[in-house]
Amino acid sequence: MPFKFDLGAEVVEAVTGFKGFVTGRSDYIAGCRQYCVMPKAKEDGSLMRAEWFDEERLSATGESIAIAGTPTGGPAGAECAPTR
Repeated sequence: MPFKFDLGAEVVEAVTGFKGFVTGRSDYIAGCRQYCVMPKAKEDGSLMRAEWFDEERLSATGESIAIAGTPTGGPAGAECAPTR
């Protein structure tokens, strides 16, 4: 089953009104799907923390962003590799 929201989609959470862009998705063995939602920076430029929400609590605003880049394979790159 495909994810309901694409990466980069702007979503709003139903209970808190938290709004931001989908920057990550997680699909669990028990069927739960969650999305990492990153809000825009505050007017003073300070960043707010991203939060994870269940798919059922989110709705799309119709806005989206796209970020050009090269896949890095995640945080396990050379700078994060464990030392022996």
